Amino acid sequence: MKALSLIQPWATLVAIGVKRVETRTWATPYRGPLAIHASKWRDVDGHAVRADVVEYLELSLEEPFATALTRAGIERIGDLPSGAVVATARLVEVSSTYEALRLDRVDAYEREFGNYRPGRYAWFFADVRPLAHPLPYRGQPGLWDLPDAALEVRA
Repeated sequence: MKALSLIQPWATLVAIGVKRVETRTWATPYRGPLAIHASKWRDVDGHAVRADVVEYLELSLEEPFATALTRAGIERIGDLPSGAVVATARLVEVSSTYEALRLDRVDAYEREFGNYRPGRYAWFFADVRPLAHPLPYRGQPGLWDLPDAALEVRA
């Protein structure tokens, strides 16, 4: 299965069904099953692995992120999974952000969770299914291959 690593809190927002569109600087011809992976953001002691990650994580404390995460039972930044597959989905469409907005495919709430500047791409997800427990796995940049056996262990 193909996989895509997302920085937190976006990986969890996809897993809980709040974020249905991921924005990227690149498009892909791939359509089909996709594992949603939460990038590693903390070390074994719980400290952020990169300074820029702290800035992203702090968004979890702001609206509309805070309300969405709290409704899903995530009360603290430390509750966000790190270095793990958190959901599966189907990638059903990729279009330019310009086209997605022009055709009104992305509502105002969804726009709060993405970067819809010109020159970017909107990746549309369907059939998102959160894993009951995050599956620790080392992610990679871009689309990468997650062995099917890794998810079968969770079934």
